Amino acid sequence: FVMNESGFREKFFLGKEGITVYLHDFNFKSFNISATVMNSFSATTFNVKINKFNVQAEDKALAATLIHEIMHCVLLNIYRRAQKQDEQAFNSIIGFGSNKINVYNFFDVMNEGESGSHELMYCFFYPQMVLILERFAKIHKQTLNTGEAEFLMWSGLQNTGAYQKLSDEKRSDIEFTILKAKGFEIEKN
Repeated sequence: FVMNESGFREKFFLGKEGITVYLHDFNFKSFNISATVMNSFSATTFNVKINKFNVQAEDKALAATLIHEIMHCVLLNIYRRAQKQDEQAFNSIIGFGSNKINVYNFFDVMNEGESGSHELMYCFFYPQMVLILERFAKIHKQTLNTGEAEFLMWSGLQNTGAYQKLSDEKRSDIEFTILKAKGFEIEKN
């Protein structure tokens, strides 16, 4: 529902067609991978594999995972449209320039694969990702404060430069929040 709101398309610079995301359950060998975007050469249609281990996760943790994967799709959409010389995609990338990324840097960072995509995701979308998670919680009448939403949206972004700059204490709090929401029984040190 949140993804279909009119503001989503405008905030995330999607083309006229928008994007379509299909979700598939998949058995990964461990919980290390919560989900992944399957390789597809379409600029608008994406398939996301969701690890069946997520069944133990709270809805807000699963929502954070889905938001993260959809942001991968948004970045791939912009990237693929730009490769096809789509003017709106280039304008989106230029709009990111306020975050010190120009068109050439965008392509260089995207070509780094998942790690580059995570850096761009944090740089461009992190505040909006938190807002989407908060909106999800509100729609589904779940308890989620802004701090918890911010912590949960770090899920999958722990190898970014921004995360590494956080204090050890904050990273510990984030990891505890993520693991607890994913259904792991752990004790906080």
